[in-house]
Amino acid sequence: MCIRDRFETVEQVADALAGVQVWWGSKLHFALVDADQNMLVVEYLDGERQLRFDSNDDTHGFGIMTNEPAYDWQIRNVQHLEWKRTLARSAVSIPGNFYPDERFLRVHLMKQAIERTAQPVGYREAVAKAVAIVNTVTVPMGDIPGTDSGSGSGEGSGDHTQWGVIRQHDRSNATYLLRSQTNPSWRRIELGQLDLDQGSPIKSMQIEDDPWYLDVTNNFR
Repeated sequence: MCIRDRFETVEQVADALAGVQVWWGSKLHFALVDADQNMLVVEYLDGERQLRFDSNDDTHGFGIMTNEPAYDWQIRNVQHLEWKRTLARSAVSIPGNFYPDERFLRVHLMKQAIERTAQPVGYREAVAKAVAIVNTVTVPMGDIPGTDSGSGSGEGSGDHTQWGVIRQHDRSNATYLLRSQTNPSWRRIELGQLDLDQGSPIKSMQIEDDPWYLDVTNNFR
């Protein structure tokens, strides 16, 4: 919330980061999107800060970010995939593992297909299609093959999707939808309805206490 409270655009965030020093190791990744749909990718690689503006034009940027490799590598990987699709007898498959590069490509292909052939009609359909994309890269609990935890990471069965978030970037109605690893029902939070002023009380919620299903047994007529 700190960035949301202090800055209106990702350009302002980029300027402010020039005066911020982060004491951390490498491979930190952040994606920031403002109300004008401009995206800023922030990475700390080998102690160096990297800032990239994602134009989301389906050529030089794709509105997507996952973990390592670095963002520039991911962009070149998508561009290479798109080159393959231009060949005379193209047979590009949809990547099926959960490695970051394959999740990046999978989201790109799903997102591109929806944007080109099935633009959502209305808010409900837009959310439904966003959920469908999120589901394609959600890692189940357990020692799932094709993840990026590595033998020395210590993650093991902990390398799975612990929560999912869908954000609506709108100045007049900024909204979060979220779910957890054991509560697949989506919860909606309208940020404009919250008291986020300085000095306001800190509040929290327990998403695991909410109903995780909707019982429709008695809805048959």
